[in-house]
Amino acid sequence: MTGHRITMLGSQDRALQEWLCGHPDGHERGALVLFRRLARVVNNIPASDRFLAVHVIELTGDWIIDSSPVHLTINMRKLPDIYLKCETEGLHLGFVHNHPVSDIEFSSQDEINELNILHGLAGCNGEASTLVAMTLTEGKWNARIRQGLSPREVLPVRHVSVLSDKIELHGITLPEETPEILLRQEAAFGKPFNARLQSLRAVVVGAGGTGSAVATLLARAGVGEVIIIDGDDLAGSNMNRVRGYQAKDIGKNKAVSLKDFIDSLRLNVRVTAISAFLNESREAIDALSSADVVFGCTDDIAGRNLMNQAIYYHAQVYIDCGLTGRVDVYDDGFPYLRDHRGRVSCILPESGACLRCQRVV
Repeated sequence: MTGHRITMLGSQDRALQEWLCGHPDGHERGALVLFRRLARVVNNIPASDRFLAVHVIELTGDWIIDSSPVHLTINMRKLPDIYLKCETEGLHLGFVHNHPVSDIEFSSQDEINELNILHGLAGCNGEASTLVAMTLTEGKWNARIRQGLSPREVLPVRHVSVLSDKIELHGITLPEETPEILLRQEAAFGKPFNARLQSLRAVVVGAGGTGSAVATLLARAGVGEVIIIDGDDLAGSNMNRVRGYQAKDIGKNKAVSLKDFIDSLRLNVRVTAISAFLNESREAIDALSSADVVFGCTDDIAGRNLMNQAIYYHAQVYIDCGLTGRVDVYDDGFPYLRDHRGRVSCILPESGACLRCQRVV
């Protein structure tokens, strides 16, 4: 799976959709969205930057020269102030508009408008400048990216994700053929279901009893990219509760051994392993920020703290899994398991109580 990714919060999506579709005469409307770009290189996984929406500017008043249900002309003289804001704050410009009466994703006029905006942007901020172009058509987002170095080249966007109380993925291209291993899943849930999973990058922190099961199930389900992070080595005492390991893996790093196992299954998934603890490795933190979905499968409090904070900085879905039990002792001195319970906490940036609020950490 190639292409960059764009992420918006549910509140940003609602505000944009209400604004763009709210013209009293059904005209096109536009907005500027300023993005923070996370360009993190992860070993063994194709490059795919994440563009996170941080600021929405509705184009009102003297921003608009002319508009109709099929066109929008904006005042280019107002853009230099936005170019300066992008340069000084390290942000990337996005131009967003709707197509009220057309079902096309991008028109020939969109091409002209994007090139004009990028020409001014590159002239002010340099040829390395990036323009994110987005259209809203029949309630669905489409996106593409251009750079000042080669403005006519269109860089693909694999998906636009909207995070509210769920994750919605827009703009995904359906494959012509489905891998044989996913045909039954397609029959049950449809081709778009597989395509959405294939577009996701997931990180699993912790590769023990819970994490090894989560990582192998993600791969079997068809998630396109999986990153496994764990600095621990496999112990013989782990073998009664882990998935995917063999006796020959005892003494070896868990993340690396689990990656090798998943690779041996020849699934349609790219897997990489980082043999370090999350809170001790810059490589691991960079890899974490590159993911769409984070699975916390560790008992390490420092790691949980980082993941708990990261979803707000990086606009991610966070699913944290935990198991606990209480061991008591009989009168004769023998221990016994008094109770055993599991917990799954799903948190999104604007939905669900964080782990601190839940008193998990």
